[in-house]
Amino acid sequence: MSYNPGTYHVLVRVTADNANETSALGTLEALRPARLEVNAYVNMTPSTGDYFKISVKVHNKGDTSAEEVIISIDLSLAEGLRLIPLEESVRKLGKIGGGSFEHCGWYLQAVKPGVYPVKVKATSLNAGEDYVIVLVNVVSKG
Repeated sequence: MSYNPGTYHVLVRVTADNANETSALGTLEALRPARLEVNAYVNMTPSTGDYFKISVKVHNKGDTSAEEVIISIDLSLAEGLRLIPLEESVRKLGKIGGGSFEHCGWYLQAVKPGVYPVKVKATSLNAGEDYVIVLVNVVSKG
């Protein structure tokens, strides 16, 4: 028996001392478990004072649903960036079906020139976690 995803045909045979033998052919569908993949990007080079968006795609690469997906942004090493007012660092995406994806993002403000690492992480009850580091290059205005 293989452990690869796919459709498998199985024959079940039942025997007993006090009954006739019986058998049945059935089909078994083996699915890949839920697995998250995070991609994030910034489509501009912000100058100090600029507002910009980090766009995120969370893809469930498995066949089964990823349950209670939560995505977060970590700016702890990015002292030259900040979330705009009313933005939350954690988002609840809920369920992501097998093979499906969700888009989201955060709006930030560039406050100081430099190159800053921003960590974006997705977690789930049953699909583990994945993260990506986005380097944001903030240039001086002028």
